[in-house]
Amino acid sequence: MALAPLSAVEALDFGGRKMTDEEKFNDRREAIERINRGLKLAIQGVGKWPQAKIDSRVESTLSDAWCLVLLLSRSNPDASAMLQRIEDAKSKATGVQIEFMLDASPKIEAMIASSRTVEDEAGCQPPPQITQPVLLIVAAWCLVLALVEFHGIWVYQISRWGICAAMVFEASRMPGNFRWPLWVLAVIYNPIAPIHFDDGWTLVNWMSTAALLLCWILQNRTMIAARLGQ
Repeated sequence: MALAPLSAVEALDFGGRKMTDEEKFNDRREAIERINRGLKLAIQGVGKWPQAKIDSRVESTLSDAWCLVLLLSRSNPDASAMLQRIEDAKSKATGVQIEFMLDASPKIEAMIASSRTVEDEAGCQPPPQITQPVLLIVAAWCLVLALVEFHGIWVYQISRWGICAAMVFEASRMPGNFRWPLWVLAVIYNPIAPIHFDDGWTLVNWMSTAALLLCWILQNRTMIAARLGQ
């Protein structure tokens, strides 16, 4: 019996939601049980079934085991070696494959138990930390420029270079649509081909402060929600 969902079990939504850690563990336990049942049927079929049927059953069992161990490789360093052993077994005779699976099945079950422990420990990690702190620093500086309307030419030049460089750096690291406001700000503050707003810089600085804070909040919403929930 093929275990089609195994190849993408953690990437799929079930009923419109992600699987919980407990559901993942139960799914893997069910998978190894089905693999063991398939192996048992193959052994019982020796001498009774046509050889082609036995070969097909064992091949299916090896493929299911490979898919399951591939998932376990995310949390078990020994899984890579097991994957290679399964690959090697696929080229062996059916009798050798059966002996291999009888030896490998308990080890795969141990990997399943180990993966649950690792995932449980992962769930106990501290809340995610702040990312993109540069956004906050630049937002604070833009706010200073907005509040203190009079400043010398050197402040003006340093601000252009600093803000533009920071925006390019952060935009290159920011995922998805969050990066576009930062690219726009990089163009506005660029010192190479400066854009002049004359008396409109106060408004630009206020808008820059708001845009940077919004980007930071959206990027760190998971961290903020976790901290507020403590």
